[in-house]
Amino acid sequence: RVDNEGSSASPLRADRSRVQVDSVKPAVSRVPSHPAISAVPAGYGGAPPRLPPPMPQRLPSSKRPAGEPRGKFSYGPLVGPRLNCTGPVFDPSGMVPELCRLLQMPAEEASIRAATGFKGGMNNGIWFLSSAARPTLVLKLVTSQRPHPSAATESENLRHLAATVPRLVKDLLVTFPVKLFSISQNGQSPIYDLLVMEAAEGKAAIDLFPQLYQKANPSNTAAVRKLLWHIGAAIKKLHRAYQNKQHGDMQPNNIFVDPETFKVTFIDIGGFGLSRPVGDVQHFQNSLKLLAGDGDVGYGSNFSQAGTPAFLAGYNGEALPA
Repeated sequence: RVDNEGSSASPLRADRSRVQVDSVKPAVSRVPSHPAISAVPAGYGGAPPRLPPPMPQRLPSSKRPAGEPRGKFSYGPLVGPRLNCTGPVFDPSGMVPELCRLLQMPAEEASIRAATGFKGGMNNGIWFLSSAARPTLVLKLVTSQRPHPSAATESENLRHLAATVPRLVKDLLVTFPVKLFSISQNGQSPIYDLLVMEAAEGKAAIDLFPQLYQKANPSNTAAVRKLLWHIGAAIKKLHRAYQNKQHGDMQPNNIFVDPETFKVTFIDIGGFGLSRPVGDVQHFQNSLKLLAGDGDVGYGSNFSQAGTPAFLAGYNGEALPA
């Protein structure tokens, strides 16, 4: 997902701004009129899985940084009002009280911070909004412009899914947005969409792999195989629940796992149900091969050779191979 943060190609950049709610011009719903929305033919979406950092000494805690679990609170209607940016760049850190009001959450002790490091290739910015006794919210800035006339934007597809597959909105197997804002500059047509969702529990699988698998000891694959078995089982559960609709970018960056309970959550579902050249199962297997790498780069061939059968066993409802 190409990161355009701070790009001079757009008059509105993801950094600092003066942002206000436009009470006169409500966000226009652009729900696709037909369920068969095609994706851009070139590419499968997102960047390839990034190689993780060296293995730390202990597993991360799965405890949430902010009080309550996902799914307990209401944030009002899915589509929020249009936000009007009057400055040259966009940054929600200056509008925490207003965001809290629009999200129907307490502003006391609320804070926001920008994400650092890898943010996903097609995101224009990511922030984390925290408030007392509420789940941490993830704010993701994406373009509101179609990459191709026949290709829906993330926001368009999410609105379409909310209307046609309403139970997906509350399904804790995914992080469906709780609010969609459109963002314009100086009252003009929207340039960006701001997707707001509750943060997933646990850690991204890409960050758990180096903690469960050591290249120096490739024969010890039990921990990572167990993780991959649970991921495969969760993908099957998602497919079975929604008539084999595909996530669209099923790679380790977009799969969060609680390392204590192995609860799996899928994030970045803006392409859910869209036509793709490769299905979720094959795309995830391709990710494992990429992470295995060649030579001194990657985990080594044993990572994918041992991990792929465990992943497929979980997906097919079979016991974890010995």
